[in-house]
Amino acid sequence: MEHQQQMIQQLLEAQTQAQAQALANQQAQQENQLKAQQDMQTALLQCVSSNGDQGRSQLRDTERRVEGLSMPAYHGHLNESIGLYIHRVKTFFAAKNL
Repeated sequence: MEHQQQMIQQLLEAQTQAQAQALANQQAQQENQLKAQQDMQTALLQCVSSNGDQGRSQLRDTERRVEGLSMPAYHGHLNESIGLYIHRVKTFFAAKNL
């Protein structure tokens, strides 16, 4: 009986460790995705700013907005990254020109 309890305890510990590792891997992947999106946004901003006055005057002439986008939603699940959500909201408002 005691041997069975030890086996069950070991299985539970292994399962807990596997779940913790999976969550850590998922968080690392989301952080990498966020970093890649931020790098891409930075590169795009540098490209736009490097175009000089031509790009600025073009933006002054007409207001540009992206239509058809919906506000990102955050559900609070364990596998959701709050940093990625905040980045998506900032990108949404930038695209909407708000």
